[in-house]
Amino acid sequence: MAREFKLSLSSVLTSLNTQVSTILGSDWKELKYIYDPEKNDHRSQNNGFGVGFSGSATVPGTTKAVTYDSEIFVVLTSQFANRSSDSSQREAISTLLDKKELLDVSIFQKKLNNSAVLLVSEIGTEAPEIIGEGVVMMRFSYTIKTRNQTI
Repeated sequence: MAREFKLSLSSVLTSLNTQVSTILGSDWKELKYIYDPEKNDHRSQNNGFGVGFSGSATVPGTTKAVTYDSEIFVVLTSQFANRSSDSSQREAISTLLDKKELLDVSIFQKKLNNSAVLLVSEIGTEAPEIIGEGVVMMRFSYTIKTRNQTI
């Protein structure tokens, strides 16, 4: 009898997308372009999010199942209007960082509510970027160890 395997990488992306959407709430909308956020329509970039895959490598020394360390990321965008100072930009960045902390705690503690996730080992934050007139973007990365499981 042939064994079947439950694939983990695509399910991790689906689980992460669901968790991010739930944590951020209905005021946040999924971006159409996550790998090139500048392509998004200016109006859709306020309270925008996206989940993507950066790559993975197998973990040596594991047997009976393929184990991966995968890099996945979350992109958050927000609009701001600077008039006489950059206070609106700083406020937008602060809001994105607050949302990032909520995501980090949930992702780290709940492991995406996905049985294929063994460990969230690294969480990274890139510097904020201005990607258009009055739009700030932040990208957060996660190293997630997953294992394909026999079903």
